Amino acid sequence: MTPPRSLKQLSTLVFWLVLLSLLLRGARHISQDTSANRPRAPDSIIVSGNDSVSIRANKRGQFVANGAINGERIRFLVDTGATLVTVSSAQARRLRLTPGKPITVNTAAGEAKAFLTRLSSVQLGGITLQGVNATIVPSYESEVALLGMSVLRHLSTENANGVMILKTLPPTRQ
Repeated sequence: MTPPRSLKQLSTLVFWLVLLSLLLRGARHISQDTSANRPRAPDSIIVSGNDSVSIRANKRGQFVANGAINGERIRFLVDTGATLVTVSSAQARRLRLTPGKPITVNTAAGEAKAFLTRLSSVQLGGITLQGVNATIVPSYESEVALLGMSVLRHLSTENANGVMILKTLPPTRQ
């Protein structure tokens, strides 16, 4: 004897609800695992200066500019694909940065070992940010630091005719 059609539909519905619930629980677990390892820019970042910074693209189409980390001069490459400001081990030693928690980062060349650190200040033109999260990546062997989203998310960006303009955002009210 076959079960009535409504019972069959009900059991199918229950099956899909249970399956959906398990998938959502698994996705939430995966999300929590990956977000726990992903450094976040703290809410305590202070942006000062009322300036804008214009950076002309180089011949490779990259935006490179002089700036400072903790008051020490450094050259930055604007990298919207970098989650955090990134420096090499040599730069970290010169800047006297303390390597913190070891993490794994995804780079254009694949996964790499890195260490979280905190920058007292990042300066680009007349714009200064304080309390910026960054990474020290030993396998990154460049003399140019990556200006990542831990800074860029606090600035507005415009890009026209090969010139990027970075501006401080107006303060938000809480």
